Formats: sequence, C-alpha cells, structure tokens
Amino acid sequence: MSKTRVLLVVSTALVGCGSSPKHAEMVSNAPNAPASPLVDRGRVIVHVGGHNQGALTAYEITNGDLKWTWTGDGPSYASPIVADIGGVRQVITQTQENIIGVSAIDGRLLWRRPFSTEYTQNIITPIVLGNTVIVAGYQKPTSAFRIVKMGDQWRTEDVWENPAVSLYMANAVVVGDATEFCVGAAGCATTGGFAVSTGGAVGAAAAVESTGVAAAAVCESTYAQRGAWASS
Repeated sequence: MSKTRVLLVVSTALVGCGSSPKHAEMVSNAPNAPASPLVDRGRVIVHVGGHNQGALTAYEITNGDLKWTWTGDGPSYASPIVADIGGVRQVITQTQENIIGVSAIDGRLLWRRPFSTEYTQNIITPIVLGNTVIVAGYQKPTSAFRIVKMGDQWRTEDVWENPAVSLYMANAVVVGDATEFCVGAAGCATTGGFAVSTGGAVGAAAAVESTGVAAAAVCESTYAQRGAWASS
C-alpha cells in the first residue's frame, strides 16, 4: 500500500491539505489564538475564531468537507487532544473560558468545566490519564478532575488540587508508568522543575522515585526559561 504525505495548513481563514484548502466560513482564526490542529481518524480538528466567538471544527482530511462544529466558546492558545473515556472518543481542550469534552464523531458537547486565567491566557494542553484530566494555567493551581458517565449524562468531579505548582507557557509531560508527571512552575528559575504524582504530591525533580526512569521538564516563568532533567 502506498503512503502519501500531506501538508496541513491552518491560516487566517483557510483549513486544508495539499492544493485544495477550504474556507473556514463561520469565523476566521484570530492571531492571538494559535492552537495547533488535531488529526484523528481521517479528520482535522481545529478551533477557529476570535475573542468571544469561535468554532471547534472538524474537517474531512481528504477533501476538507465540514463534518461538525461546536460554537459554545472562543478559542484559546491550548491545542486539542483526543481520548477514549467511558467508551466514547472525545476531543478535550481548553477554550477561552472553559475546559470541554465533545464527541469526536459529531461534536456534541459532553461536559464542560469553567476555567479562565488572567488576561484570557488559557494556554496549557490538558493531560489525560485514564478518565482523569490534569489541567493548569497562568497563576492557577495544577489540578485534576475525573470524567464520569452516569447513564446518558456526563459530569466531572474534583480529584486533587496543588496550589504550589502552576504552569504558564510550558506543558507538563507524563513520566514512565504515569504515576508521576513533570511540570514547570512559576518560580522555577530558582527552584527547578517538580515531579508531581497523580495524587497531587510534589517532590524535587532530581528524585523521580516511583518510576526510576529519566524525566524531563521545561520550566518557564515570566522572565526566565530553564530545562530541568532528572533521573533515578
């Protein structure tokens, strides 16, 4: 079977592959919301739009045909991800003022949690571990919530919150067996990175004890950036 490489381009008002881009007719992409597109099972999913007006949108990757849209909030800087939770494939992302999960098949809103940061800076891409979602933001605690399905209804419930660790422009990464993940913190210019367990505990980046594998964190603050590497 031959394989074809395609170039996906998301510009101010165009979404498409190869030589046949499609016009994002509902709203054009704002320059202050440069999220990366998601490619999943033959579809390109991108949050186009601007402040207070947006459309999380899925296009057919082969021809750019519109498959579905969700227009409940404006876009953020965060990029969408996809996960199978409760037997349903979901697109999960931070929007302008929320964290949402929509059906990857038809774009139907499954659940929503209010989440906003100062100066409208929702930036961090969520991490999904099983049915638990870990989120953070500028001057916000790193926290986790669980996605629960009760019959035909979806809801979220708090799992833990850690005000000692906050993310700004660097995403966290999962480490090893996913009992810990590494993040940067607002004070990382002096403290380095942190290893944070899924239970919310914080330890030094130099001692990722539960996995015994190398871990990497990108520390970022308003004024400084620094890489922190840890190994057992």
